[in-house]
Amino acid sequence: MVRTLCAFYGCLLIAGTTQAGTLNIVATGDSITTGYAPIKLTLAMKAQGVSGTGYSIASGGATASHYVGDLLDTNHKPEPAFHNQAEEAINGPVYGFGAPWTYGSVIEPNPEPDAVIVMLGTNDAIQHAAGNFLAWPNYQTKMTGVFAYLATAETPGGKRPDIFIATPIPILKPEYAAGDAFIESDLAPWLRDQVAYWQGEGAAFHLIDTRELLQQQPDWQSWYSDGVHMHGTVGYDWMAQTVLNAVLDVHAGDANLDGVVDGLDYVAWSDRFGQPGNWSQGDFNHDGFVDGLDYTAWADHFSAGSAEVPRLALVPEPSAIVLTGIGGLLLAATAKTCRNACRCFSLPCRNRN
Repeated sequence: MVRTLCAFYGCLLIAGTTQAGTLNIVATGDSITTGYAPIKLTLAMKAQGVSGTGYSIASGGATASHYVGDLLDTNHKPEPAFHNQAEEAINGPVYGFGAPWTYGSVIEPNPEPDAVIVMLGTNDAIQHAAGNFLAWPNYQTKMTGVFAYLATAETPGGKRPDIFIATPIPILKPEYAAGDAFIESDLAPWLRDQVAYWQGEGAAFHLIDTRELLQQQPDWQSWYSDGVHMHGTVGYDWMAQTVLNAVLDVHAGDANLDGVVDGLDYVAWSDRFGQPGNWSQGDFNHDGFVDGLDYTAWADHFSAGSAEVPRLALVPEPSAIVLTGIGGLLLAATAKTCRNACRCFSLPCRNRN
């Protein structure tokens, strides 16, 4: 297959074999996590054309002491156990996606995650507000250790995954109002500060401020089933997509997730331009439509060295592209000069500024 990629300064001839990467995500935490992972997270990935799997290692009622294995996890499947969720996220075993699916029925011994999600603190805040004043310092101590471990942890295969810290969602149940207030005043700000600290240390930490993002959604309170947990059909679908979007944003412009933003990704975008689409089709800003705004995301992350063969474990696919010679330099110049495709190429963009 031979294609022509035209950019601001000219055109380049492209041909070759498309390579696509995979993305594995392990979500950890309490019952909020079990609501969206692994099922809804994996389904969200499939809807975005993302190869890979969503996994979980989480348990209802979990506190920081349960998370690190200091307390018996009575909700662990297939039987109660002392276990460390952070270590299992990196090394396995974790729970995977199956059909028919019951929690704990599908075990993946070695997930090799590209991303690990940590969302924990609701139960600790409730305990603190109920008068257990050791709950908060215990949470800080345990989770500081968890973050230190995850900052440098490598999988058995040598991956060092990106770490995403998510703030707990609001609690609407009146009897837990004090716990929610504590999350707002102390726990969520502390998590945000932890992410900033580890980013300053050079660790691949990222914040998913689910608490703030949820409250920006219209009628979000109606998504709850009992004031603590959300309805699976709306709330947890949103949660899964929000988590996935945060992970994908680390790979902005990389439609095929091969680790390089290059002409392959441009072609995915151009083939779907002006139409509804998903991530694999060039929708890099998650608005469900492929347009000039997505081109800008691609151009902002274009790799000048993308003509090189990626040194990643890849899964071959049947179509293709390799940037060659002077054309690659022209495209690089385009990407650096023309950051806003709406202005440079008069492309149709939604929410155009």
